[in-house]
Amino acid sequence: MSSSRQKPLVLAASSVFAGASAYAFQLLASSSSAPSEFAALNGWIFYVSAAATAGVVLQYYVSLRGPRARLTGPARTAMGVLAASVLGATLLLSARLPPWATGMLAVASQLAYGYAFGAFQASADLVALAALNVVVSVVRLGVPFALGLTAASFRSSMPASTSAATLVAVLFFRELAAKPAEPAATKSDSAWKPLLPALLLTGAATTFPFLDSLLVNAALPDDVAGEFARVQVAGRALFFGGLILLQVAYPYQLRAARGEGGAGGFWTSRADGVATALVAVGGVVLTVGLPRLWPLWAKSDLPWTWPALVSVNFTLLFAVYARVQRAAAVKDVRGALVAAALLAVAAVAVPRLGTTVQTIGVAAGAFYALALVALVVLRPASPAAG
Repeated sequence: MSSSRQKPLVLAASSVFAGASAYAFQLLASSSSAPSEFAALNGWIFYVSAAATAGVVLQYYVSLRGPRARLTGPARTAMGVLAASVLGATLLLSARLPPWATGMLAVASQLAYGYAFGAFQASADLVALAALNVVVSVVRLGVPFALGLTAASFRSSMPASTSAATLVAVLFFRELAAKPAEPAATKSDSAWKPLLPALLLTGAATTFPFLDSLLVNAALPDDVAGEFARVQVAGRALFFGGLILLQVAYPYQLRAARGEGGAGGFWTSRADGVATALVAVGGVVLTVGLPRLWPLWAKSDLPWTWPALVSVNFTLLFAVYARVQRAAAVKDVRGALVAAALLAVAAVAVPRLGTTVQTIGVAAGAFYALALVALVVLRPASPAAG
């Protein structure tokens, strides 16, 4: 098998590992905590992830800017020092750091990691992307075990994992120091144009995996919200599983949008559709299988309605996310604005309601409206296969 074909498989394998470890992290956190404690931890993870979106915006912005974005000299050194400092603080002071301080470290480390990851996406360095996936996954899952499976250890794993991966990028991948010749700037590739698609991708990637759980958490008692969060964690396997294909496809979509060769027809034209179909099939399996397996894990019965709702929600939201990623790759600013407005509406659509059925029903309605409208409105031009 040629090297050009092996590299997507390497990135896909690392993405499988990253998805499995992220899922295992959520399961470990939920099984190591009481429902009310996990509800609080789940909320903390969401809000810190939301605060850390500056780093994710930077990642997508750098990737969409193309080969002009590179680190050189002092900036590269500063990024390495920042990563080493955050890693040391989170490992040595985990039990002493208040949640807000750990959250600030997570934001700082995400900024550095986001730049490195975005630079490798822009250059389609699939091996480097795979290496960062593996490092983040191993450290994120290893830190809680090393620090005693406490709430503080789960919080510390977020900044520790991204700072460790940033160190690997700085120390072992020299391409971050290379600055290729810059092409002449044109009106079509002005610096601001990638910003809106980057914001859109960031909002979708951060919000979609948590949205229904967050809304239920805001409306219902902690014990009920915690139980739903456990079901929703199982459903996240659908979303993150589909992202495996999308993460591999994204660098190819970027190259195709820039008119570069070697983009790969499957990755630019069919990967998102195949991924959405696989998520839908996985939703059926989850709806049928989870109620049967649930008593083995949670020691209680589970009605099929909750996993069915979670499965439908994640399938629709994943379809929107796949379309959003394609829109971002071709810098579809109009699509970015429309989808961002829809996301804002969905985020505030669910009031505090009194029962589980009402809350989840209204949340589902918001998801369905978001999915249907976005799928109709977002029709970006498909990148040409290279």
